[in-house]
Amino acid sequence: MFTLRSLLPARRGPRHPSVCVGVDVGERRTKLAGVTRDGTGVCVTHAADEPTPAGLFRDRRIADANAAGAFLASLVRAQGLAGAPAALAVAPGDARVQRQQLPRMDEAALRGAVEADPALRLGGMETVAARYAFAEVEAHDPTLVTLLAVSAREETIRVLQSMAGGAGLAAGLVTAAPVALANAWAATHLERVAAGARSVLLHGGFGGLLIAVLDGGVPVTAYEASLGVGYLAERTGGEGLLFAPGAADERVMEEWVRRVAGDARRAAGAASAGHGVLGDADGSGAVWISGGIARLPGVVERFRAALGVRVHLFDPLAAFPSATDGPLPFAPPLAVAAGLALEMLSLDPVLP
Repeated sequence: MFTLRSLLPARRGPRHPSVCVGVDVGERRTKLAGVTRDGTGVCVTHAADEPTPAGLFRDRRIADANAAGAFLASLVRAQGLAGAPAALAVAPGDARVQRQQLPRMDEAALRGAVEADPALRLGGMETVAARYAFAEVEAHDPTLVTLLAVSAREETIRVLQSMAGGAGLAAGLVTAAPVALANAWAATHLERVAAGARSVLLHGGFGGLLIAVLDGGVPVTAYEASLGVGYLAERTGGEGLLFAPGAADERVMEEWVRRVAGDARRAAGAASAGHGVLGDADGSGAVWISGGIARLPGVVERFRAALGVRVHLFDPLAAFPSATDGPLPFAPPLAVAAGLALEMLSLDPVLP
């Protein structure tokens, strides 16, 4: 069984007394989730899905941290979350995932090995946002542990921290989107995590599509494809495809599903040395869909037909009671934000 931990300690500062927040800033939509613990477990306290102002992104990266911070500040004030400990995610294009085996060692030694290993810089990226998961004992060799490292660009980390500070949040954690997505999925699929089952997550917004293959609750591999809702919008002359596709748009949708399904098969195959979770003989293959693509008409049925396995919408809030003031927004787009909030909650020693 893998466990997922943070290499870097959470930064401490003024905090909201009871709620931990996850913020996922996308090119078109910004998602926020707040969670806390009550007497029975985790409870959802806040959930928001708001339009991102035009001009905050350039070349799929946040271009103006000050403007982004001012926008987030208004969202945070509206939610009553000033000073809350927050976690933010590095976009998939600015992160790398790598898996390797190391000699068995204690946690302190493993931390040092990761920080000192130049191989984990992954294409010149700094390991300032590195994270790791490890098995205490490998079944075939008890002298080994398996390491999962996720690295991100230092410049991206600084932008996110500046943005959170400008919004009045206590920026406690910056991690990578694949890890946050895996955290949210693992927290709501405990039986598959315990069984160590392989699962594929498709999480897409306007700018791109994240494909993550999980071993239990840990991402074995993850990468980004430029096949988000924006790809569809460019080929249909707008975003009406989200609601009522016509005949021409239907052909675009079919081609998009075919390409994404091919990418998912290749990702599963790469993670399993050519024996992917998709099409397993025992029927255990399963795919979960989240992000803005979950709003596309008939998306579950389309991927079920294309892949020949079980396909589900991923609702990251379904497993937790809600204490929000009003109805929750459509939940699949909040998957990364929910994973961030849950990770921040697990790191915060102030909460019981």
